[in-house]
Amino acid sequence: MYEQMLGRATRLCPGIDKTTFTVFDAVGITELMRGSAMRPVDRQADKSTEDLLNILGDPGLRDRALASKGDGNSEAGEENGEVPSYAEEVRRSLILKLRRLLSRALKLASTPEVKPLLERLEALFDRKAEEIVPFLESLPAESLGLILQSKLATLRPLLKALEKALQQGRDIPIDVTGDTFISAHTDYGGGCTSPYEYLRRLQDFLKAGESNADIKDSLNAPWLLIYERLKLVSDALFDDAAHFTATSLKQALSELLHAELTAEDTAQSKSQKSKTQDSEASENAEPALALPDIQSGNSDEVSAIEERFAVSLKTLPLVPLLRALQVLDPEKPLKGQLSLFDFGSAVDAALARTAKALSLQDKLTFLKLLAAALKSEGIYDDKRYNLAPAIRQKGGVKILNQRLDMRLNEFMLTLLKECYLS
Repeated sequence: MYEQMLGRATRLCPGIDKTTFTVFDAVGITELMRGSAMRPVDRQADKSTEDLLNILGDPGLRDRALASKGDGNSEAGEENGEVPSYAEEVRRSLILKLRRLLSRALKLASTPEVKPLLERLEALFDRKAEEIVPFLESLPAESLGLILQSKLATLRPLLKALEKALQQGRDIPIDVTGDTFISAHTDYGGGCTSPYEYLRRLQDFLKAGESNADIKDSLNAPWLLIYERLKLVSDALFDDAAHFTATSLKQALSELLHAELTAEDTAQSKSQKSKTQDSEASENAEPALALPDIQSGNSDEVSAIEERFAVSLKTLPLVPLLRALQVLDPEKPLKGQLSLFDFGSAVDAALARTAKALSLQDKLTFLKLLAAALKSEGIYDDKRYNLAPAIRQKGGVKILNQRLDMRLNEFMLTLLKECYLS
């Protein structure tokens, strides 16, 4: 659907002087689909109608196609759970091409260029033009091939002539120079296009949200939240005035870090270059000092930092995300505050302390299951935890509570406080 949308957008429209188009991406699919390997339903789309006719109409090629397996993605044969033959895939692609061709031809059946060609097709197959494709489609690949074999010498030039007739006088608005990407603009919500400003607005919103009990507890006492209340927090964030979503907030953080690291890398590159030039200009100059952290032009290290941060953000639940943003200092580099968003490490450290404090080290196998669920949810809710495959496999929260000597609630309350207060 995404590629179809782009295909429609790239159509030119001289009547309104259309030369560009804009994609409004609310879910981040543009980046996800960059370099997409998606293919059309027609598995043999790269082959011409003549190529497909030859494969089925030539006895030798047809026999080899019948003996070969297709790519396993064709709809043909799926009802039997079998991988269709290559010949079946060719048959299906040929039917698709013939259907498109005759569909266009029938719309122009009364024109002097198309009418005689359709009459010759009808005579060749001894049936009306609109019945030809349904008839051919009803035949398996081998039977279709035998029919085509007997008609191939006449059919190939006839279809070529029909395609040529349909092209005559047809205005195809194709720009041979191709499309050019101009720019991308991110609207985080409420017309805010700056990641820095968006995060500042969120911090102001959280301060003002102290009067909202759900937001207040998500910031100050997340151990009191259950999933139903968490949904109210999400609703309060994404109202008509706020427009804050976890996806947009994470995107803003990622872009802010990228801009910061790129600027730092560029500045250090220029500094290193300047030092090198000064060193060459003076015979007695001392060697330039090594730059700290990201070395000049070291895009690999920049990418590694961004990748680690992206991994942390990807699984970061809403509550720890809000708490991290609450204490984030926007006046300081984000690079030095990345640990605020590493909720997984915070849970691991809190797990060790909690297990020791409650003398539950011998139950560590079960505690790790609960800790993994906390990393995913950010709060404790037995209904949500029961949905976790690993916990469900052990019999659910109720069985885990028995394994922990009925101390599960005590453990989770202590673990949550260790995570959020330490």
